[in-house]
Amino acid sequence: MPSEEIMSLYKLGKLDSEIYSVRKKASSLDPGNKIVEEIRLAQTEWNIDQSNLDKTNARIYELESEIFKISEKIKKDKITLYESGNVTSREAQVLEKDLLVQEKRVEDLEHEYLNLLDEKPPLGVKANIKKEKLNRLRIKLDQHQKEVKIEQNKLKEKFDILIKSRSDYIKEVNPAVLIIYEKIRKKNGDTGISEINKDRACHECGHFVAEKILDSIRSGNIVQCESCSRILCEIVSAGVF
Repeated sequence: MPSEEIMSLYKLGKLDSEIYSVRKKASSLDPGNKIVEEIRLAQTEWNIDQSNLDKTNARIYELESEIFKISEKIKKDKITLYESGNVTSREAQVLEKDLLVQEKRVEDLEHEYLNLLDEKPPLGVKANIKKEKLNRLRIKLDQHQKEVKIEQNKLKEKFDILIKSRSDYIKEVNPAVLIIYEKIRKKNGDTGISEINKDRACHECGHFVAEKILDSIRSGNIVQCESCSRILCEIVSAGVF
């Protein structure tokens, strides 16, 4: 049966293992990095589709303006050519040639304009689909982060309770032994004590415990594992606490 000194240390070690577990779990909580990356990609895709739609709208507006201006000029030139009566034969030839060029230009612009009007709806649908996907991911991230926050608060509450309990556990440990234990705990990051399992090995690192070392432990001596340096104790039955 372990000595009272080892039993107190064992209790502290169990508590420290739990504290370590809570810390590890808290540090491993996913803030939503995968979702953030999905949002980044979705945002990029939406930006491209929306940019294409914006460029199409801008070009449609430019075409409407250009077609209107050229059409107005054609009207004025025709009035000058056919109704003014003040145009010479040479000027009429120039105007007619220019009218042909302008009308061809309007025809080309209108062809492009109509094509863009056909292309615009699918572009809009595509951009809207990407936007809806982006919004869904943002909602998903918001929900995930809320859940993580709740879990963080639970872990913090548990951590605070454990830390408070630790102060009481420390009071039960021999100060000289506590110094050794704390040095080992800080080195290993979790606990400074380890049980000897049924295979007569250190539970934490698996190093085999020799018979003479086991005898020394049973005699009430503070013995450290030759591998991980944790203080060794024999397997303690359930209900120690």
